[in-house]
Amino acid sequence: MLFRSTLLFAVTVAAMMWDRERVLAPLKMPPSSSEIADRELGLQLKARFPGGGGGFCARREVMAYAGRVYCPQTLVTPGAGSVAQHLAKECGGTGPIPFVVTSEPLDHGTAPLAPTISWVQANVPVADEFRSSAYTATIYAIERP
Repeated sequence: MLFRSTLLFAVTVAAMMWDRERVLAPLKMPPSSSEIADRELGLQLKARFPGGGGGFCARREVMAYAGRVYCPQTLVTPGAGSVAQHLAKECGGTGPIPFVVTSEPLDHGTAPLAPTISWVQANVPVADEFRSSAYTATIYAIERP
């Protein structure tokens, strides 16, 4: 009896490994409202800012959906130099740099950028807005110097 149950278990595991995509597909979770919003915002940015280069959003996935690279990689302190010059150097590409501020609180990775975010909010006009059930976002277009 033990041999039979062990053999049945081994065959079941082997079948799952052989066709794991079909067997495990029912276990995949549908995307959350935040993940759907990330994709929608990314596609909106892609349409609004054609071309490549970098951009900023605390939700880094958004830049991936927009076909852009997350930037800046190093911090800039407003007042210590031009934020626009620093972003232009760090973000690459041509045309305006998308800078997105979401309604979500900053996490430990983006909290050091709070002074830069405040500077952008105070000095750059709003280019567009995004609303979803998960969060809202304000989109700024930072012109390159």
